[in-house]
Amino acid sequence: MRFIDLNDEILEILNRHSDWFFSQDLSELHIDQRGQSDIEHAQSYEYLKEMMAKPMGKKEGEHAGPPEVVRNSHFGPGSRNPQKYKDESIRFNDELVKFLGARQSAVHVYYPEDGYMGWHNNWDVPGYNILFNYNTGDGWFQHWDGEIIHTLPDWQGWSAKVGYYGGQDEPFWHCAGGGPRITLGFVIPDKGMWEMMVEDIT
Repeated sequence: MRFIDLNDEILEILNRHSDWFFSQDLSELHIDQRGQSDIEHAQSYEYLKEMMAKPMGKKEGEHAGPPEVVRNSHFGPGSRNPQKYKDESIRFNDELVKFLGARQSAVHVYYPEDGYMGWHNNWDVPGYNILFNYNTGDGWFQHWDGEIIHTLPDWQGWSAKVGYYGGQDEPFWHCAGGGPRITLGFVIPDKGMWEMMVEDIT
């Protein structure tokens, strides 16, 4: 994954959302806690080794792709957040989808200060990624290159990272956390289309 600079046109769209979001009473949000963990454990090398030891698959005891330990607030299907946040998420996603030419977002979540997604690899949805983050705290993204863990601290305000998440043959192990921060991600199967999207926002 690598950072890219964002142009004024995409920043205007992103800022409309973050201005609205951080003007709300965020104590209203429902924070999802999945799995027995905390932020230190979720990003630890010990937990990464535990996850990598699991076979990849959809059966019990296998790693299905999404994170198995989570502390954040999501706005997609099944969200337990107030309706105004879900409505704003739909509006924001629609605006970004039309601008980017993407089909839909893959993730839209809010991390409180102690929020996280533990190590996982998304082998079930391989493709080229665009990951938008709005950070007002100490947000970060980590990935494993097969030898060492790389930590990418979020830039303050809006930033974007791009890269490729492989399937079962080349899994891209990663985790994220810290905050307060917003994350919105898109997965694009076609490399040429992804390259055009990246060009449009830089």
